[in-house]
Amino acid sequence: MKHLKVIAIPLYLLLLSSSSCKKSTLSSSSSLSDQMPPYTENGANTFACKINGKIWVNGGGDLIQDNISGGYNPSTKLFGVGGGKTSSGIEGDIWISNVPNVTGVGTFNFGGKNGGQAQYYYQIPDNKDYLTDSIYNGNITLKKCDLKNKIYSGTFSFDAKLVGGSEVVHITDGQFDFKQQ
Repeated sequence: MKHLKVIAIPLYLLLLSSSSCKKSTLSSSSSLSDQMPPYTENGANTFACKINGKIWVNGGGDLIQDNISGGYNPSTKLFGVGGGKTSSGIEGDIWISNVPNVTGVGTFNFGGKNGGQAQYYYQIPDNKDYLTDSIYNGNITLKKCDLKNKIYSGTFSFDAKLVGGSEVVHITDGQFDFKQQ
C-alpha cells in the first residue's frame, strides 16, 4: 500500500498536468547545498525547503526524480508541484498534488478535508513515507500564476505524519519556481 501511494501521487500529478498542459521535467541546476536558492518568479526551475530545519534543495543527479514537475489545470482548478534529490547517498521526493480550487494567485490549504495532499518520501537511506492528513496538513501560496507563459512561483509549508507510525516531519520555508512545458 505504501508503494502504491508513492507511485499514485506523482502519477496523478502527471495525469493532472497532462490533461490540460504538458509537464515540466527540466533538470534543476541546484544540488545539495547549505543555502536556499534565491526566490525567483521567472521560471528558474528551483524547488527547495527546510525539512525539520535542514535545508533541502532539489537536484544533485541526472535521474528523473531530480527534476521539478508541476502543473496547473485551469479547467479543473487543480495545482501541483514536486521535486526530487539524489546526491551523496540521499534519495527523496517532495510532492504537493491536486491542490483544489486554485483560481490564480493566493494561498490554498491542502490535506485532509481541504483536499489535495503532500508527501515527503525518503527512500535512501531510511525508506520512510510521510503524508498529510486531516491533522497534519499545509498550505501553498501561489505568488505568480502566468497562464500565458506557464510560469508558476510560490511558497509552501506542511506537516506530514509517517505512514504507519507517529513521527511527524515539518516542511517549512518551501519555495518553487518553474515553467510548465
